[in-house]
Amino acid sequence: FSEEAVAGMLRNSSVLKFAFVRDPFLRHLSTYLDKFLGKPRDSEMYKVFMAQLLTWKHIKTHNITTDERPTFETYSRKIVAQSALEMNEHWASQVELCALDLFPYDFIGRLETIGSS
Repeated sequence: FSEEAVAGMLRNSSVLKFAFVRDPFLRHLSTYLDKFLGKPRDSEMYKVFMAQLLTWKHIKTHNITTDERPTFETYSRKIVAQSALEMNEHWASQVELCALDLFPYDFIGRLETIGSS
């Protein structure tokens, strides 16, 4: 859509503007389990996620295929220290990703209750 078309949809009261969000802790845990424990250490995706967590400089100076995987505590501390611009979309705040504090949503549902929402 063009910028003008999107602006028109935002002003149009007949267009339902909605988002579904996930429990922040479950999303945080799921990202850790999938991206840092669920990927083979020698995979390119593991390398990318580790670089986004620890920096590319760290990746270039350490052997992540043999280093210990980050603990949940380390993962949590590292992402809390990142700015919104540094964060990968998998662990960035849903408020930031969906502009929940800026966008005029008509409805915000929870993924955990999507069947009853």
